[in-house]
Parts: sequence; structure tokens; C-alpha cells
Amino acid sequence: MERSRALVALEIATAFVVAALFVLTCTTINVNVLERLGQVSGIAAVEWRLLLFALPLLAVLALLTRGSRADLAIRFGSAALAGLSSAAVAGGIAVILHRTQFGLGATRGDAGTLINWAERLLTGQPVESPVYPPLQNYVLAGLSKLTGLRPAYAMPWFQIVGVAALGPCAYAAWRLLFRPRAAVVFAIVSSLPMIEAYREYPLLVLVVLVPVLIKFLRVLRYGAGETLGETLRSGVIFGISIAVLFLMYSGWFQWSAPGFLLAAAIVFPWRTGWKQGAVFCGAAFIVFVLLVHRYVGGVVHASGIADNYVYFDATVEPAFVAMWRGGLPGTTGVWPPVGELGGVGLFTVILAVGLAVAIALGRNRTLVVTIGCIMAGTWLFRMWHAQRMWKTKLVQLWPRTTAELLYLLVILVCFAGYLALERARDKAKPDSALRSQTAFFGLATGLVLLIGSSASPTVDRYMPRENLVDPGYLAWEAYHRPLLEVNQLAGATDTARSSVETDLWSVGGAIDHKIWRGYSSELGHREDHEEWLDVMIPDPRKFSRLVIWPAADGGPLQLVIEVDDGTGLVPVMTVNDLPQGHMFPQTIKLPTTYEVAHLRIRATKLRQVDDDYVFRVAEVELYE
Repeated sequence: MERSRALVALEIATAFVVAALFVLTCTTINVNVLERLGQVSGIAAVEWRLLLFALPLLAVLALLTRGSRADLAIRFGSAALAGLSSAAVAGGIAVILHRTQFGLGATRGDAGTLINWAERLLTGQPVESPVYPPLQNYVLAGLSKLTGLRPAYAMPWFQIVGVAALGPCAYAAWRLLFRPRAAVVFAIVSSLPMIEAYREYPLLVLVVLVPVLIKFLRVLRYGAGETLGETLRSGVIFGISIAVLFLMYSGWFQWSAPGFLLAAAIVFPWRTGWKQGAVFCGAAFIVFVLLVHRYVGGVVHASGIADNYVYFDATVEPAFVAMWRGGLPGTTGVWPPVGELGGVGLFTVILAVGLAVAIALGRNRTLVVTIGCIMAGTWLFRMWHAQRMWKTKLVQLWPRTTAELLYLLVILVCFAGYLALERARDKAKPDSALRSQTAFFGLATGLVLLIGSSASPTVDRYMPRENLVDPGYLAWEAYHRPLLEVNQLAGATDTARSSVETDLWSVGGAIDHKIWRGYSSELGHREDHEEWLDVMIPDPRKFSRLVIWPAADGGPLQLVIEVDDGTGLVPVMTVNDLPQGHMFPQTIKLPTTYEVAHLRIRATKLRQVDDDYVFRVAEVELYE
């Protein structure tokens, strides 16, 4: 038993090591991906490296699967293939980002939000979203510490690591259920549509969550023979594992929970081991709650989320789940593509056949029960929200169920093939290829072709393109975002001569990255006077531009900008007639580039608001 566990651990480690080595070799590819010839050359260079890894692997498998070490060859060959499956895409993303310091999306959109949250974590500030799972923020902050880069510049590795880890993580999850040959097929084939380079961690969670839930229900169903200690240990391990996935991304739990609970009720050992089952479920539940209760509490007490953003997938016909394109579809023409059979294409037919065969041959298998129940619940959720859109004008993220339903259907197709081969193998003669270890060489060769063929178009999808609705725009933005265009006041603190402290105004409101909340000096002064904001940055940072977002009123008639030159605060610029209204920021170019940790914005002539003279700003930012 111990030797078996050690071998499995080595298998999984092999998958991660192969993925890491492959990506590192791709970091040496240096082409200009802003030109089409450079893009094609970059993709070809990745494919060339894939062959350099895969051909020796296939040669070793061809030799070793004939001898006494066939089992070890299959184990580690499967792991290596799993590592290559996602590393081939991650290597392509490394090529795309080679000449820019930013990740896909630069500092805007979802990437910008994560960067902001990671910066707040690194500077000891609370992350203000109570509803978004926190672990992604900690991963990015950890990479920032590890690399010594600011979160904005650690983002490329955050994205590359997330993509590269998908194959090894998927293999590790499916090894809970199958031997290496089957596990690598499930891991690669079902995960291919889930590789996304921009929002990679939610899909990574989905890929791992489903086999973990299946394994949980299998242990629940057949664990009556275990001792109490073994049952408790299993429950604790599952509680920790599921909690980690939940804290990384919780969206899939919303769609999956009803079906999973129904499947648990179906497989629960009501007659033969209900006490054992109750202990197992109870231990897992208690550990899970202990780890996630703070996050769940924040979600419960937060104001309700009304998602009214109608993005691409919310406008297509709601029964189409055969392809997951995310929120940035690119140039698609007619979408969904018109199929030959009642409007559906061959791929949808294959999914339907796989569903039918899996149920016909394995309807009592835990995998089929689990996936069938989760898929039914997810489909009902999807149609419930979609059919209410006209009335509520809310999307409520239902298009994201496309990814989950597609993943579940592809798993069932794989399982249908697995069951059919299982039956054929049972009936085959002893010398049949179905019973031979050498057959794995053919499987591995086919998987290499599949990996290379899928990696190329996936990488090409993210190549820079100046088209707002194309995924390539994410890379284009990374190349055209001005270097160091990150607010240098991240992590700064400020003080003021006086301030109003309300929901809309506070002394920290000037540097909290929220335009709708700002700073106002105290009221009650009926004569012109002087007010100031003192800003302290954790460490000296370079800046040459001060950006002020004016408040709706109260912008000063005159302000003086002072920096600390080591001997004290020294005035460097005077600005007159700062405009009112906060639609457009006012950029103040300073006389030179300063590298200091302390500056003061001193309002020397104030505007009158009603009867009071006040100093107000919506936000202050610094840029190099």
C-alpha cells in the first residue's frame, strides 16, 4: 500500500515537472508576436519543442511496454503526457508575453481587479470583495513575493502557471478513480475545452472538482468496511480538499450543489452502513465549514449581487453547450454554427451518443449517477435564469454553465468508451491487443497528436489582435499599456489637516482606488484657509505625474505639490484652478521624476461650497 501511494505521488510529481520543464524551454523563444509571421513562428517553435519532448517519450514507451517494466512505463508515460497537455498551451502563452511585463489584459478587467486585491494583501489592507473567493488573490500575492515583482508584473506567471497546472491537476484528480491509462485519457480529452489563459483558475477548479466529488460519493457508497479512524481521516481529507477548491472559485458549487446532494442521497448506504456514512459526511462537512465559514459569512452578509451584464454567451440560443468560448468570442460568423441534424452538428451528436451509451452501460456506476444528477441540476438552473431574463433583465452568470455542462458531457463520452472497451476486453482472447500493455504505445501516439493539434489553435486564439471582441486583444493590451502604468500609491497611507468622515468622504478616500468615494476637509470654515493631504508610501517609488480626479465640487483654486527630498518637504509645483466635476482626471506633469516615499498636496486657495471653504478630491494617483 505504501509503495503504491509513493508511486502515485511520483507520477503526479512527474506531470508537474514535465510541465514546468516544457514551459521553461518555451521562455527562450523570442519572436515579435505583433506581426503575423512572428505569431506563426512562435506557435511552430512551441510545436517543435513538443515533438522534442514527445518523440523520446514515445520511443521509451515503445521499448519498455514490451517488457517487465511496462507498468512503470505506462504510469510515468501517462503522467508525462498529462503534463504536456496543458504545458503546450502555457508555453505558447509564455511566447506571447515574452516581450511585455504585463499579463493578458494588462491592468484592466479581471486581471486589474486581481492585481489590485493582491496589492492590498501585500500592503496589509483588506480585500474589499466579500463575495469573490480569496485564494486566487493569495496565489498572485505569493507569486509577487516569490518573484520580487509587483503583482502587475507577476501576473504573466500567475496566468502561465495556472494554465500549465491544469493537465497535472486533472491527472491527479482522475487518478483517484482510474488506473493511469484511463486517467490520462479522461484528464486530457475532457480538459482540452477547459484550457483558458485569461481566467484560468475557475476552470482549473471545475476540472478537479468533478472527479473529487465522484470519488467522495464512491467512498461514501462503498466505505462501510473501513475502520472508524479511516473513515474520519477520509472525511477530513475530503473536507480540506473541497474547501480549498471552494475558496479558489465557488461558482461551480452553486450549480453543482443540488445535483450532488441528490446523488449523495441515491448512493448513501441507508441499510448497510448508514452510521459509517454519517460519520464520513459529518467529518467532511465540519472541516469544510471550519475552513470556509468566514468567506461564506461575508457572502451571506453582503448585499445581493445583481448580474445584468449581457455578454456574448447570454445572447445565443440557451440549449447550445457544445462549445465553450468564454466572454470574448472573436470573429465567429453565425453562432452557434448551424448543424446538419436539426440544427446541431456532429460534435453535439457525439455528446448525445456518449450520454446514451454511458447511461445504458453504466447507469448504476457512481460516476454516471454523480454526473447525471449534477448535469440535470445545472441544466435546470441554466434554463431557470435564462427564461427569466426578459422579465428581470438579469443574467446571473447562467452562460457560465456552458463550461460545466460541456465538461460533464465530454466525461460521459470518455466513460462510454471506457465501458465499451471494458466489455470488449472481458470477451477478448488472452493474446488480443486489448489485453496487451503494448497497446498503450498507440494510445500515447494518438494523445500526442491530439495535444499538438489542440494547443496550436488555442495559443493562436490569444495572439495579439487589435479587436475589442477578440481574445487576442488581451495580449494586444499587454503590449500597448504604458510601462509601469500602475498607481504608485498602492499600499500608501495618508493624513490630512482635517477631514469629514462619512460613507462618501474620508481621509483615506483620496487614495482608496474608488472614484465614487473621496476626501473632503471639514466643514464650518467660513473664510479661506489652508488644507493639506500628506501621503506616505511604504517605500520610495518613482513618479513624474500626479493624477487628480476632481470631486463634484470643492476643487481648490490653487494647490502646491511638495515632496520630501530627505531634508524636509520642498514645494516643486503650483497648480491653479483645478476644475470641478470628476468625469475626467487631471494629469499634472511634474518638473522631473522623483523617487520619494513622502509627498504633500497643499491647498492654498479654496473654493466656497455653500457657506464653507473646503478642499475636496475624488482620488489621487501617481505614475512614473
